[in-house]
Order: sequence, then structure tokens, then C-alpha cells
Amino acid sequence: MTHNYVVLEASALVHSRLGGSALRDLHDALLATVRLVWVDESLHRAGVAALLAARGRRVSLVDWVSFELMRRHRVHRAFAFDRDFGDQGFTLVP
Repeated sequence: MTHNYVVLEASALVHSRLGGSALRDLHDALLATVRLVWVDESLHRAGVAALLAARGRRVSLVDWVSFELMRRHRVHRAFAFDRDFGDQGFTLVP
């Protein structure tokens, strides 16, 4: 499971670093196998509220939205490369 903010962030990164062919692979091969959740107003507002409450923590809005989405769907493990998911109580999948 992922959400459209992650897709946006990953698409920009892959496209700028690896080009159009890799971007196509991301969308056609990898993302085609993942459940995509669209961020609605409620989820967005919850992420923004957490971001603003964090005061100085360098966690992105995308990550705060991810944390909220995972909690709402009772997801406990995250495929992630940063400690922020662990700091929020999620188990990191290497």
C-alpha cells in the first residue's frame, strides 16, 4: 500500500535521477503491484496538523501523511529507508 503523495515524490526523484525509461518502469512494473490510496482532505489535514505540531522535526508532510494512513489502516510495517518510521513505532522492512 502507498499513497499518491509518495507516487508524486518517487516519480520526481526517479525521473530527475534516472530518466524517462526508469520512470515508466516505476509506474508500469512496480506501482502496478501496489494498492494506491488517494489522499483525501481528511488525511491531508491530519498530516498537516502532525507536521505543524512536530515543531522543528525534519519529517516531511509526505511522511506524516504516511504515518496517519498506516495508523488508519492498521499497517505496522514499513518499507522505508529513514528512521522516522521506526521513531513513530513502525517496524522497518529492510
